[in-house]
Amino acid sequence: MASPLAPSNLTYPSAASRGTHHRGFSIVELLVVIAIIIALLGTLLVALSHAGKRAQSAQTQVLMTSISNALASFERDIGYLPPSLGDATSPTVATARDYFVQPNWVLSGNTPTSQSVADYQRWYSYTALPEYLLGYGNRTQDGHGVFDMAAAPAGSPGSREPVLGIRHPGDDGYWNGVNNPRQNQPMGALSARNIVEVTGAYNATNANNAVLQGKVFGPYIELADSTNIAAIQGYNSSTGEPNLVFAGDDPNFDSLPKVFVDYWGSPIEYYRRPYIIPDLKSKEEWGSNVLGRDLGDIFALRPGEFKPGEDRPGVPDANGDDSTLARLKTARYALLSRGPDKSVDRTTRRDENGFNRDNIVEAGQ
Repeated sequence: MASPLAPSNLTYPSAASRGTHHRGFSIVELLVVIAIIIALLGTLLVALSHAGKRAQSAQTQVLMTSISNALASFERDIGYLPPSLGDATSPTVATARDYFVQPNWVLSGNTPTSQSVADYQRWYSYTALPEYLLGYGNRTQDGHGVFDMAAAPAGSPGSREPVLGIRHPGDDGYWNGVNNPRQNQPMGALSARNIVEVTGAYNATNANNAVLQGKVFGPYIELADSTNIAAIQGYNSSTGEPNLVFAGDDPNFDSLPKVFVDYWGSPIEYYRRPYIIPDLKSKEEWGSNVLGRDLGDIFALRPGEFKPGEDRPGVPDANGDDSTLARLKTARYALLSRGPDKSVDRTTRRDENGFNRDNIVEAGQ
């Protein structure tokens, strides 16, 4: 007897009779999938770009921290922070190593004039950091070294000089007081001597033959990457910005004034709190009713955003914005990198082009 659960009279269609129809993707579905893939790739590329910029900024920040540590070591040895060298708007290379006198702070009532504020924004140095922390230059510039930076003959004064390092610059922080100071340099007369022993005939004609002896300080920083040092080969006549060259680009590289450069090849700027000439260990003090002059009044150093309670009033910028950082007002020096866009606006804290948005700043107390 047949089972009722499996009746013998049931038949099933064969595979051939069932057919093998398969449904594929429509054009719309394919386009949607492609759009999703493109969107994911775009998101990935943006994330990688941001990560790359963060890594580049971190690399520059490490360099700036190393410079900051070197400045602390320099100050422990010498007793003060390096002064500013070279007017940033100068059209010549020679003045890149001259003492850069801080501009006058002219008051109108209890506030500085717009011109003195503008001049103060330009009081920074490209060349002071390598000159004092590494010692690039000849003995009229960093206190020791062969005059033309060439190999010195055996037994000559220059043959006993190290490649890097400095002589103690004296109380005013400036060389050239011993070796033929230039008449136009405002601090030359104050540099009555460097702290070295001078022997041999000594005058403007044969000053470079004098034997300089004494302790050599530094170098205070060791650069892991040679691309972090460049030389000034002159200045752009229209912008005042330095034309930089790297080792191998110019046969005179060794004798040119040096600058530290960030990851993007822009010079790192060195700002120093004003002091009472010629005492580099002093600082200018102003009455409580007078604005300035401190690093909080350098607009390019001011942050784009403030955390609650950290902003303080300072000199108003071109937009009338007087917000500055409390830490900048007490800082004794600051370092500035222009960031990935390699641009800076020295007239305002925040501008419509966002030039200062990516600035990297390190301030030392």
